[in-house]
Amino acid sequence: MRPLLILFLFAISLAAPTSASVQAGVENCIAALPVAKGAPGAEAFAQDWRCDGETVSLDNNRIFLRIDAGPTHGGTRFVTAQRGVFERIHVVTRDTDGRIRSRSWKIDDLTPVVGTDLFKLPTPPGRDVVVAIDRLGDPRVVTTARLVDRDPAAEPGLDNLVLLIAALAGMLVMPLIFGMAVYQVLRQKFVFWHFATATTLLATVLINSGLLSKIAGVPMGLLVRMALADTGFTVAATLIFATHFVERDAVPPRLRKLAIIFAGWALFISVANAVFPLAAPNWQFQAYHMGFVPILAFLVVYLATAARRGSRYVWYLIVGLAPLMLLGGWRLLGQLSPIGAQYDTTLFFYIGCVFEEVAVTLGVADRLLTLRRERDLAIVRADELDEVSRHDSLTGLLNRRALDDKSEPIVGSSAIAILDIDYFKAINDTYGHIIGDRVLCALADVLRTEPQTRAIRLGGEEFLIQTTHRRPEKQLADLRQAVAKAIASHVPEIEWQVTCSMGVIILAGIDANSELDYETLYSRCDVLLYRAKDEGRDRMVVERLAYFERTESSAIVRKPRAPKDAA
Repeated sequence: MRPLLILFLFAISLAAPTSASVQAGVENCIAALPVAKGAPGAEAFAQDWRCDGETVSLDNNRIFLRIDAGPTHGGTRFVTAQRGVFERIHVVTRDTDGRIRSRSWKIDDLTPVVGTDLFKLPTPPGRDVVVAIDRLGDPRVVTTARLVDRDPAAEPGLDNLVLLIAALAGMLVMPLIFGMAVYQVLRQKFVFWHFATATTLLATVLINSGLLSKIAGVPMGLLVRMALADTGFTVAATLIFATHFVERDAVPPRLRKLAIIFAGWALFISVANAVFPLAAPNWQFQAYHMGFVPILAFLVVYLATAARRGSRYVWYLIVGLAPLMLLGGWRLLGQLSPIGAQYDTTLFFYIGCVFEEVAVTLGVADRLLTLRRERDLAIVRADELDEVSRHDSLTGLLNRRALDDKSEPIVGSSAIAILDIDYFKAINDTYGHIIGDRVLCALADVLRTEPQTRAIRLGGEEFLIQTTHRRPEKQLADLRQAVAKAIASHVPEIEWQVTCSMGVIILAGIDANSELDYETLYSRCDVLLYRAKDEGRDRMVVERLAYFERTESSAIVRKPRAPKDAA
């Protein structure tokens, strides 16, 4: 990461002074005069030309560029230059016989060369060619100007290049659709900003290649402004995406706040330059590009900090952004320094856009899989905790919370009972709570293995039993005896026989319209249990309830039978 930071700092050190200047190529000469009304004529050739690398200031409003045309021929030549900001452009030619020809265009009248970042001007025949530009805001228009013998849009291989760029744009559509689809299901902020980043990168390719002009007929002036604005939107979306995509503990809060501030700064300088591209031509171009230098340097620091703190997902950003940042740094260096960019990296930049989105999309998919695993694990842990919370820690039976949270329907049950161990307090007082716990566990073992029953520990030595047995009264009577035997077998330390008492309600003919519930039955069972205690313990008191089927006119309820001592 350090070489990238050094690169940007080097670009700062080579930045041009506050007053913009322009330098023509070694084959051309340059001059500057205050803007005049109308198109230039013969006076275009009578200038104080500066050649051999001398510079002129953009403080003047009309820049003249003399191009060596070579031998005159009858065909149409073209002046080509990189698309940039200006108000009007003129081409003036002078033939060997002194004849002057001129033609003028507003910026929106010009045609971009699709597949490149150039525009073209058809030039009349002539030995001498001068290009005059009114209110130039981008020195690259002059520094890249060339005279060519044939239409640059008809260059061999250009159609294939356009198809390649269109294919790259199509590849950017896929992560865009992916982000949009995922965000509809999973409303995560990093998914939304991934979608936003993919959108801005797609716009970058369409705008800078001129495809948008071919598809939608966008004039060149608007295309240039859109390119200025898109740069800020792309940088801002990338910064905000990074703040949401990288783990929060991997980046200090102050860096996250700075990322948002730099995102706003990128939007401000881009939109301001797009809306007012010629507000201050003498320094605006340099200020615009210099404004991105600290942003890119900050991004390097942001990514390096996250990597140093062990972030998993920042590496997707580093791998994806490294080519774009290197190419962007190189192009920025060419804009701001005297050495200039020596190679055309436009196509590589488009490929870098696709590479960045592919890498980041893989990171987003990885993050989504991680979120899914975390969600599934959380669900499993929640289920485990819920299961633990619904079971008694000592006996392993369901507890009172399970009864309150999820009471099973009464319909289908043949009996409801409450069981209580007789003289349990005496056991704890005489033999200690460890022996008492063993008694409870022995009882629970019997209840757990009893078929067609559901047992719940209500608290202390009290248990609720729900059974669906066909002969519940006999089953519960046998169960009470089995409990006594199990306790005697597993807890031989107790010198007396441990018994239990039971209050039982036998249910018969209960239909789906019955209004009985657990609360009602529990209260009644509790009354029967205390009756069993009062009558001497070691017994069960049974009460039978019988319901007839409810009709539309009425519901006839048979009165409960008198409690039966089933000791």
